[in-house]
Amino acid sequence: MKRFMPYGVADFAGLRQENNYFVDKTAYIETLETVKYPVFLRPRRFGKSLFTEVLRWYYDINAADRFEELFGDLYIGKNPTKNHNSYYFQDQSRFFYHQNCAIFKTYTTCGLKSKQSKQFSASQ
Repeated sequence: MKRFMPYGVADFAGLRQENNYFVDKTAYIETLETVKYPVFLRPRRFGKSLFTEVLRWYYDINAADRFEELFGDLYIGKNPTKNHNSYYFQDQSRFFYHQNCAIFKTYTTCGLKSKQSKQFSASQ
């Protein structure tokens, strides 16, 4: 099977399933758990989005059944921390912030007609 060097891809599960090249930086997760306020300062195209996706898959309770598949041969799969798969993550693709809504809500709850609506009136 031919392996590819992904460029600009931030889909961790997809990278692992398709057997693409992946630089294992999961050893940093142990260190990250000791830091109170982490900040990711890196130049463009240095894998910030991909690493946050790695963190999401690592900590997400809903991904516990895929832990061995995604992390089994990586450092953190062989040396998991006590916090792995212990947090819930909300699917942000279904939510947005509307200026007249007090909290994040779905489109239909805010009374918008479609996801393509870009302009909001004060009456909504």
